[in-house]
Amino acid sequence: MKYYDTELGGSGGPPKPYFTKYLPVEGEIKEGDKVWDSNFNRVRNIKYVSKELADFSNKTGNKKAKLSLCSRDIQVGDRVYYTPSNKSLNPPKEGFYTVNFTNPPLVSFTDTRGVVDRDLCIKVIGEVSPEATWVKEGMEFDKEQIKVVGYGNHWDKHRNLTNIQFKCPHCGVLTRKLA
Repeated sequence: MKYYDTELGGSGGPPKPYFTKYLPVEGEIKEGDKVWDSNFNRVRNIKYVSKELADFSNKTGNKKAKLSLCSRDIQVGDRVYYTPSNKSLNPPKEGFYTVNFTNPPLVSFTDTRGVVDRDLCIKVIGEVSPEATWVKEGMEFDKEQIKVVGYGNHWDKHRNLTNIQFKCPHCGVLTRKLA
């Protein structure tokens, strides 16, 4: 996958256990938000929006986008974001699901029928705090570079349970604010 590409800030070497990615979230799009373009489902289509574009995006079904900390270490009970591929036969819709079975390279969900390729899923740990200004999409992190407190499987419904802190690469201090 391209999540670890050096052009996106990745190391270019073996992937680290955590990475950042923009994902769609619920909520009304407002001026200054980033937008997940539902027509393309690609990072390059996320853009800062003006009031006019925010109004248009709300009418066309696009979603607000937030930078999230993610992992490929998927276990039963995890909440994952699934993106169907062109090769999938009768796949579930793109979105968040709870994993009820995993047998690499496959997973299945409690929320819908079918078995899908595990590589099309990412575990979403939580949103990146705006205080972590140095954290950009595609960056990778080792366990020592982050601190996750109060992690819950249903992060998208209970965001206040997740506190992700990033160690500053320059001074080593952890961010203080919650996402």
